[in-house]
Amino acid sequence: MKKLSAEPDVCKYTKHIIDSKGLKQKSVAIKAGYTEQQFSNLLNGRKIFSAYDVLRIANALEVMPNDLFGLGVTQWTLSEIQQISSILKGLDVNTVFLLKKV
Repeated sequence: MKKLSAEPDVCKYTKHIIDSKGLKQKSVAIKAGYTEQQFSNLLNGRKIFSAYDVLRIANALEVMPNDLFGLGVTQWTLSEIQQISSILKGLDVNTVFLLKKV
């Protein structure tokens, strides 16, 4: 079956969270209420994620749903923090802005 390209990021970030927590896909599948095959189909793009899937998987992984889309807390390198710091020094304290890592 051809891999769907609608949500490659959700697949990628979900796999990353599973790996970073040292979990097995099988245990996450069971905790989320899927068979191994159903969960594999989601993670490999053979089944489209629904909102319900995202909630079930986020709950099983004990993360926020946004984390499955890579929208969780951004981790910055020391170099990036130093660059941001130098930019912030020149700003008025009343300035409001949003930093987005690209």
